[in-house]
Amino acid sequence: MHPHLTHGTPSTSFQPAPEMLGARAAARPLQTGLPKLDEMVGGLEPGLLHLFYGSEKGGLPDRLLHHLLVEAVKEPEARAIHLLCGNYRRSRTTLDMELLLNLVERAGLEPRDAFDRIHLVCAFTERQQIEAVDHMEGILAENPGVGVVAVQQMAKLFAGPPLVSRATRENLGDMVSRLIRLCAEAGVPVVASASPSPYGRPVPAPEGGTHITHLAKVSVYLRAMKGGGATAYLLNHHEKARIGRRIDLEEGELGLGRVTKLSTRMRLQEQMRQLRDRYRSALKDEEMKTAFDGLWDAWSSEQGAMIYSDVLSALDLLTLTATVDNRRQIESLRALNQETRQLLEKLIAREASAG
Repeated sequence: MHPHLTHGTPSTSFQPAPEMLGARAAARPLQTGLPKLDEMVGGLEPGLLHLFYGSEKGGLPDRLLHHLLVEAVKEPEARAIHLLCGNYRRSRTTLDMELLLNLVERAGLEPRDAFDRIHLVCAFTERQQIEAVDHMEGILAENPGVGVVAVQQMAKLFAGPPLVSRATRENLGDMVSRLIRLCAEAGVPVVASASPSPYGRPVPAPEGGTHITHLAKVSVYLRAMKGGGATAYLLNHHEKARIGRRIDLEEGELGLGRVTKLSTRMRLQEQMRQLRDRYRSALKDEEMKTAFDGLWDAWSSEQGAMIYSDVLSALDLLTLTATVDNRRQIESLRALNQETRQLLEKLIAREASAG
């Protein structure tokens, strides 16, 4: 994942409406890779905000964003920008690396190369939220091959009262408007996810209120079904004739890479085998190899706990090496302790026999 920390310069260019409309007509919409969804919304058009929202419990909107990131980087030089929204004091939005890795491998991409072409921008504090567009403007200026800007849980930008005087709902709305304008100039679609609000029946409105509903040109409500699959309902679209369309998606049609416990267990076991065959065999210290064998036993016995963890991303080999080395030292201390106990027992037995 390629973080971008430099600031860009504010955009001052102006493009007449006829030119923008002509550019939109000439641009090829980004496809979601889900044929029924593409047919319903007509693809993802550059310069427009497309909102997909639904319950966070099923994670369907966020899974769709992860899927779009991979779709956007399938071409060798293509790139994508992923903006994580939230506030560390109230809630947390996370990138699902295990899901993203599954989708990258399914697409036949090399993980290191694909991740290097996905630029990650975090907006977890008010200051980061205000500065996020500057970061993304710099990325767009330096990388003409950006295919999509994915904004995960956009409504969290507007959640709750601001904690610093600079961050108000008005300037956060201006920030999103500026992002949309930058993407329109760059010919890049903006796709956002959000959760539903408790208001609106039978279809709830998205969180974020009018700040989001007025900005989004395409709004789709996704509802996961109990038996698998989902329903997608088109509430808003710049082509009015499309509004009100509804489609049902079977679980197999979704293709969004839901990570099941079985697939996680298989991935975990495969990673363990690779570490045993490659990492262990490369260790020079025999005590380190013995320590690794001890970790293997622990990993095998605790798979049930690990597959239910939300943090199953790529293993940090430096941390692993430190862990194995710590295990080696523990085993050395344990052996020394056992030897000391045996000596004490002999001394106690000798004193008892002498007495």
